Parts: sequence; structure tokens; C-alpha cells
Amino acid sequence: MNIAELNKLLAGGETLEVEFKGEAKGPLNDRDLVEAVVCLANAKGGRLLIGVEDNAQVTGARPRHGATTVPAKLTSMVRGRTIPALEEAVEELISLNLLFQNRRVTSDECATAIQRPVAEARSVLERLVEEGLIEAKGERRGRVFHFSAKVYRHLGKPEDHTRVHGLDPIRQEAAILQFVTSHGSVRRENVMELCGLDRGQAFRLLKRLVVTGKLRPEGVGKGRKYFLETPPPGACK
Repeated sequence: MNIAELNKLLAGGETLEVEFKGEAKGPLNDRDLVEAVVCLANAKGGRLLIGVEDNAQVTGARPRHGATTVPAKLTSMVRGRTIPALEEAVEELISLNLLFQNRRVTSDECATAIQRPVAEARSVLERLVEEGLIEAKGERRGRVFHFSAKVYRHLGKPEDHTRVHGLDPIRQEAAILQFVTSHGSVRRENVMELCGLDRGQAFRLLKRLVVTGKLRPEGVGKGRKYFLETPPPGACK
């Protein structure tokens, strides 16, 4: 936070997301400090400004560890007095919000959001997997996380889980063949959207269907389409 941001918070006064705790009359004890932090966390989160009186006058924060205040010790104290540990809960909430916005996240993306090393971000995500809130695909740096089927059912969007998690190879083939039966042909772009694949994966899947005699290609480049090798009666042409 810079001076301009601080002045803006002071000018806005106390809100549901900004709280002042002055120490002009005496130091803020640990209990009151933890209580203030928990109140903010139970709402939408926010900023706690220690050393600022109720009228927004800056009187200064008193040192908590000898002649100074050690942020790591302060964080450890708050974490040790909250169940679950508040820092972990906040990191999980940030990660879940990121998933809600992007549908899929990697450990690198989570690390940026929670401002922690990648290894710690990975631990947060794996903890959410153990809690049944999210699922993972892939290994190591290629591991991708998304909401679990249980969460999508709770949201009333069970079909989104299939769309995000992806179909297994057999169901992918079945979905493509059903698409061609209904629409007469299929393009690579259709397969990418239908199965959640990138261009290379869609190309290989279509090639496999051609090699196994289920589809035949026509055209070249962007105009290339795939048709059923032996269209069933009544299918679109």
C-alpha cells in the first residue's frame, strides 16, 4: 500500500471493509486484534489499520515485539488463535474465487493470486482436493484444477462438470459421432468446443476416427470437414 492508497482509506472512514484501531490510549491487546481480524474475514475481508483513531487521525501503532513489530510473528499469532487457521482459510477462499472466475487454474496461477510460492499454492489446491471441493487432472506442472462434481451439482450446473473435466476417449468419440449424425459433418473447431480439447488434441482424435473407418475427411485447411464413413438412414448430408 502506498501513501495515496492510505490517504484514500483514511478519507473514506470506517466501512464494512475498513476498520480503524487506535492505540493512543494504550496498546491493542492480542485478543482485540484477533477479534477485529476475524470480523473482517467473516464478512468480505478488508483492511485493518492499527494506529488510526476512530476519527481517522493517525496516532501511530505501538511496537509489539520489543522496539519494533515483526509481521511474521504477528501473522503467526493470529493464525495460532483461529480455527481453522485464518491464513489458510483466506488462501482457500481466494483460490476458490479464482476457480469460480476462470473454471480451471494451475498452481502457478494460484500462487500469483495468493502471493505465495508455487509449492505452497499447490498445497492449498491439494488440500481443497482432499476436502472434495475441487478435482485435478494431469501431473506436476501440467496439473490443472477445477470444481468437483459435487460443487457443480450444488450450483445446479452438473453439465458444467463434464464440460470442464472433459470426456474420456470413448465418450469423446461417441459425442463426435452423435454430432455428425445430427448435423451431417463436423469441423475441428466443433470438436475442440465439444470435448474441451486444444487444436492438436482435436486433430489427433479426428485422425483416429478416420483411421478406424468411422469418419472420412473432405476438403483441406480451414474448410476441412469430416463425415460419417457410412451415413445411417435419415442422417443429414
